[in-house]
Amino acid sequence: MFAVQCTSSLVSRVFLWLSAVSLLAACGATAGCERVTPPAVDPAAVDNAVHAADSAVENALVGADVDAQSAVVPGLNELALADRARLLAQSSSQKGIEIANAIENPPRLPRPRRVMIVGSSSMEHGIGQSVDELINEFGPVHVRNEGLRSTGLSRPDYYDWLAQARLFADEYRPDLVVAQFGGNDCQGTVDPDGNLVARWSTPEWDVEYARRVTEFITDMRSRGAFVVILGMPTMREERFRARIDVLNRVVQQACEAA
Repeated sequence: MFAVQCTSSLVSRVFLWLSAVSLLAACGATAGCERVTPPAVDPAAVDNAVHAADSAVENALVGADVDAQSAVVPGLNELALADRARLLAQSSSQKGIEIANAIENPPRLPRPRRVMIVGSSSMEHGIGQSVDELINEFGPVHVRNEGLRSTGLSRPDYYDWLAQARLFADEYRPDLVVAQFGGNDCQGTVDPDGNLVARWSTPEWDVEYARRVTEFITDMRSRGAFVVILGMPTMREERFRARIDVLNRVVQQACEAA
């Protein structure tokens, strides 16, 4: 999961609160909270989703092996799709009923008990502390903050986050990892011995940085953690803002592909 961050301290706090709600809702920790109505979607997306639902049930009726989640589209009314699936199945296909039930009741992640926060100074202090406070408003959750200023993914010769994150996760066994890297990373990437791997603002840098983000996500997932990476905020200074925009794009694409 990738989330974009805002600049204003007030807006950032609202963003963090909403992020905490979203994270814990996905993990089944917001019992008693009202469900937020999903945003409206483009009519074309609705048509495509309905077509997907029709196709899924039609395939099920002829005994095809169908992924029950293939008709689920974020932002769409899942109950409407479930009703359509039931109507098409006409109670004559157990597979059709299974598809309808899966659409109506999508799988939920287990409620997190241990949250690990990693990243640079923004996670060590402001954002990390806010996430700690806000997550605990939803129930007893133990948070371990390993944020460290002046660090990132570009310079493992200074601080090797990929290696350290593995050590932290093996020791702490988090259910959820919240990370933010980037503020110190708009520079050439090096290896742990300090040898240049890729120069900043080159296609090679994009590939290498995306590889490191993907490795981080894979490492945490392999240890049983759900991973959320926060994007960097929009910067006031124009040149730095342009650099962060590039970095956010690379990180978001890596998250979506992971």
